Amino acid sequence: MSMNPFDQRPRPLDQCFMDWKTMAARPYDKREADPYTRVRSILMNGTEFEAVWFSHQFHRHCQNNDLRRELALLRRQEQQQQKHIAALKPLDETLLEHTIGYEQLAVDLTARMAQCEPDREGKQALDFLAANSGTRRNLEVDFFGGEPLMNWDVVKQLVAYARSIEQEKQ
Repeated sequence: MSMNPFDQRPRPLDQCFMDWKTMAARPYDKREADPYTRVRSILMNGTEFEAVWFSHQFHRHCQNNDLRRELALLRRQEQQQQKHIAALKPLDETLLEHTIGYEQLAVDLTARMAQCEPDREGKQALDFLAANSGTRRNLEVDFFGGEPLMNWDVVKQLVAYARSIEQEKQ
């Protein structure tokens, strides 16, 4: 069963507060949980942290006291959500296991970003290379790492663009 966020209706803010028992969720079992369960909990914890940090900064710079009071309630609820998600991390998870989870998250996010990367930055890099290569006749461009290969169409477009620059220079 999948969840559609557009079908969800928010609860009133005053019904969103948790007591300590609810906030202290049972951690996942690191030996039983899917590796992506760890990755998702790290991502959600980071998302909640950013929400709390942004609302804190907004609150500090807001001059409207009525809005600040409303924000204070929202901030409290978001802090509780962050604590609830942070409680999912098992106490016996080692620093190495936690670091590997962060690394897996970084790899997955980088790969996803590479799949969505437009070729404009690549074209700008090739233009910069051609403009600043002086009198060199042979230039080499390497695509290394896994990320460029995640968007093979962009790689092919960039190679074709580099070949067109080569034709112009000859």
